[in-house]
Amino acid sequence: MRIKLHIVFLAAFAINFAYGQNNYSVEKIEKLDIKGFNLKLNPKGDKLVYTTSNYKGLWLYTIGEKNAVEISSENGVGYEPLITDDYIFYKSKESQSKLQRIEILSKNKISINLSSKEQTPEAFYACQGASKILEAKASSDLYKIILVYRDGRQIEIAPLGKRNYLNVSLSPDETKLLFRVSGLGSFITKLDGTILEEYKNAEFPKWVTNNEILFAEVSDDGHQYLASNLYIYTIKGKKKINLTSSTEAIAIYPNVNGMGNKVVFNTPKGQVYIISLAKK
Repeated sequence: MRIKLHIVFLAAFAINFAYGQNNYSVEKIEKLDIKGFNLKLNPKGDKLVYTTSNYKGLWLYTIGEKNAVEISSENGVGYEPLITDDYIFYKSKESQSKLQRIEILSKNKISINLSSKEQTPEAFYACQGASKILEAKASSDLYKIILVYRDGRQIEIAPLGKRNYLNVSLSPDETKLLFRVSGLGSFITKLDGTILEEYKNAEFPKWVTNNEILFAEVSDDGHQYLASNLYIYTIKGKKKINLTSSTEAIAIYPNVNGMGNKVVFNTPKGQVYIISLAKK
């Protein structure tokens, strides 16, 4: 089941994504008092949304207050939600043509009909910082990568042929793609699919800045995860920093906030951890 929100990058993210190289140090790793999967941090890093292992239901967790609030109990709403500092956006499995927006402070909800010209989400695109490309996503069969442009064009590429493309994302400056290919590793390419970088052992890759990516290196027995560490890798400097060397938690599905100083991850059993980073 593939649910894609037609919202990609936020202005708050775009401001903080930079080309420069940062040296990171881990200030602390904290286990949170929730069980969840598919974690997404807001840009400030003080709130997150999470779901269940089958993407049913969506919850908002305020980290400082240690408070969880249910946003929705519908099927599929946890697959690809988006959280800003002010709003949460999500779609349900039963109603993929409608985008739900909840204001975090007031809890007011509105429904946006994505197929209606009268309710075009253009106003929402404008607040993200996306200039030309609205979305980079895997096709429904996972065999291609689809680029959705603001002018309505859709371009399909398959940089490594007919394979499963996962964790597809667009760089903050909209010039490169980051994705994982099942069985091969993770790759950075140009928009036309030309391969620039290859990371054979990288799982669940995410952009941190235009010059940094976050990923996991895992070991398994073919049936279950045995161990995993998270790394921030500097593309131009070829520097890799281990974020989880001080914990035995099996770190998978990481997410980073827009300021680049918080990373969350869950374990295979749904334990949730947050890493506080300092930039030197």
